[in-house]
Amino acid sequence: MRFSRLGAAGWVAGLLLLPALAGAQEWRTILTGPITVQARTIPGTALEEVRAEGSFDAQVQDVQSAILDAQAYPRFMPYVKEVRFLRGRDADDLHLVYTRVAPPFMEERDYVVQVTVDERVAPDGSGSFRNHWVAQPNAYPRRQGAVRVVRNEGTWHITPLPGGRSHVSYRFMLDPGGWIPSFAMEIGHKRAVEGAFHAVEREAQARAEKRRRSEPSDVLQAELDSRRQQRSE
Repeated sequence: MRFSRLGAAGWVAGLLLLPALAGAQEWRTILTGPITVQARTIPGTALEEVRAEGSFDAQVQDVQSAILDAQAYPRFMPYVKEVRFLRGRDADDLHLVYTRVAPPFMEERDYVVQVTVDERVAPDGSGSFRNHWVAQPNAYPRRQGAVRVVRNEGTWHITPLPGGRSHVSYRFMLDPGGWIPSFAMEIGHKRAVEGAFHAVEREAQARAEKRRRSEPSDVLQAELDSRRQQRSE
């Protein structure tokens, strides 16, 4: 599944759900199945609000790891060409991130967002993850060959499901800037969201496998605990 922090990616605190704007159109469904994607246009503006829900065959802690590792997005997120941390790192709860993307049917876009981590999983991997982002378009100089996205805000909210799975809620609102055919906008939403979901899920699964390989087995852990106990006696 792929895009960027245009969610993704790609696309505002506490239990943020993007507010229903006055005069907003009814939601239209653009994808159903394992992932449900809906979108609506805010009349009189270029704003598109998108919401998506689905589930991952991955634990919350591994989904959180994938989402927070923005610098790895060019490797696994669709359309993402470049990511730079301008301030903050994964261990922080507040990041300033520059992203450049090459979506289909349109010019390249770039954007700067302030990303806030509202909720992290516990050290033992239990619990939920939630973050949100808002555009900071003037926090980094504009670059040639990319349309600067000046309105971009959204959230990921990941909660645990039985069997080591996760429920995923992804929501964003943006003004992509420039002129974009309506058909391209619709296709872009579908491909971007579906791509982002699949990309994050696959990356989370890969991180889970790496984490399991690095964790000591129960037998080895018991032996290590026994040796520590003996040394302390």
